[in-house]
Amino acid sequence: QYLELSRGCPFHCSYCLASLDNKIRYFPVSRVIDSIDYLLSVGARTFKFLDRTFNVKETLAGKIIDHIIDLDIKDVSFQFEITGDILSRDFIDKINSRAPRNRIRFEIGIQSTNPETNALVNRHQDIPRLFQTIKYIQEKDVIDLHLDLIAGLPQEDIVSFETTFNKSIRLFPKELQLGVLKLLRGTSLRDEAKRHGYVYNADPPYEIYSSKWLSAIDMQKIVLVERMLNVHYNKGFMNRAIRFVIDNVASPFSLFLALGNYWKESGYAFGGYQLMDVFERFNMFIEHAYPEISGESLSLLKLDYLLYHKQKPKLWWRRLPNRNEILRKFYETNQEYQLVELYKRAVVTTYQNHYLIVVYGESLPVVFHHS
Repeated sequence: QYLELSRGCPFHCSYCLASLDNKIRYFPVSRVIDSIDYLLSVGARTFKFLDRTFNVKETLAGKIIDHIIDLDIKDVSFQFEITGDILSRDFIDKINSRAPRNRIRFEIGIQSTNPETNALVNRHQDIPRLFQTIKYIQEKDVIDLHLDLIAGLPQEDIVSFETTFNKSIRLFPKELQLGVLKLLRGTSLRDEAKRHGYVYNADPPYEIYSSKWLSAIDMQKIVLVERMLNVHYNKGFMNRAIRFVIDNVASPFSLFLALGNYWKESGYAFGGYQLMDVFERFNMFIEHAYPEISGESLSLLKLDYLLYHKQKPKLWWRRLPNRNEILRKFYETNQEYQLVELYKRAVVTTYQNHYLIVVYGESLPVVFHHS
């Protein structure tokens, strides 16, 4: 369900239609709260506020947040577009200390970390403070965090965008959205398209193909990185492995670009794949491109894959020939399950320097480590 506390935006980013309407008008807080309660009463559980900067007036935003925190309802979520470098720690602390985990989701636009680019599009943000705020939000792991980037802004060539991407993904948000610049009708950036050498689609959504700073080939590379980011990072099913790999490569942008080229060269389709295909292909790519970290990566991929499933899954790696023998030895000191149950419900694999035993049942899978 879509709601609004305010309309208009106090900022003047030249690629955004909201910049044309910089007079902020607020709906009565009581009306917004009544709307939330009514929608909840008829079964709504997912809400998105359309405010361009929900926190522009924190006193009003705080009243909405207080009401949301106090709701005695499970499995309900609210998303807000936040301007991160003006967000106060008191506002964050209120949520972190009182809100149920994952009830509140912040969408924060980084867009670019290049100061020249931000100046050219009238986007005034304090990048160091923004990054400090993001890290502060993440400390308690209460608020879901979604970060946005825009590829194709003025003065941002592929080297600069790689820097923006690498700095942003190393914050490890729950989701990092990489979008291509759209020259929307009515925006000042569209009026300046010739000056910046933009070639773009004349039909909606008006995405650019190239610019003075990004060739068509550069844009194709960025789009390929976006595809691989969505498949391997944003879906959240290999968080341990992907974070380990990102921490151990010089450039995450180059990692996703090489991964995308590996998919293309191998003839893999970008749609219609199975989950186990993604894991197996990622493992083969890491073995080829980064053999020095492939062992640890494989262990974490196995753990991610097994814990993602609620029922015993089909494996994409080789089964151990001595599986039952390992389970018998494990059973000698761990008799929480009957041996026949272990034979039926357990997956056994190597993990780092020991064995990993994952037992599936009616609830979440249970993990054991066995030397």
